[in-house]
Amino acid sequence: ENLQKLLAHVGIRIGKPTEAQEQVVFFTNLILCLKEGGLQAPVNILWSTNCTNEFFKPLVHIIRPKAILALGAEATRSILDLFTVYLKNSASLKGLVENAPYPITDSTVLFPLYHCGQRGVNMNRSMELQMRDWDKVTKWLNKHY
Repeated sequence: ENLQKLLAHVGIRIGKPTEAQEQVVFFTNLILCLKEGGLQAPVNILWSTNCTNEFFKPLVHIIRPKAILALGAEATRSILDLFTVYLKNSASLKGLVENAPYPITDSTVLFPLYHCGQRGVNMNRSMELQMRDWDKVTKWLNKHY
């Protein structure tokens, strides 16, 4: 529900799987594999590394999205590392969000965002503040597409 609200906020409508859709944005928490242990279980860093190297980079080259919306700090850092965008290791997610977007290919930029699941909204960043973060995505999309 939160993701639908945020996507609607930036003017993106997700259609049914059978509907043709323009590939403008790609959002991910980067765990493209099956997670063990339920929704609240910790994420094994090897899952992120494996998914990034084996699946994510080839997928970006196939889909060629205009923007990638990375949900959470680990996804953001993994993507920046994969595309050799060097930042200070101590950069907080808040700092990464504030300084976005980051060019990762000739045609794709990365927007780090807080995870919009209810736990993330309750513990890390309110929906109101996340809407402001997503406003940057809206402005960028309106300017470039």
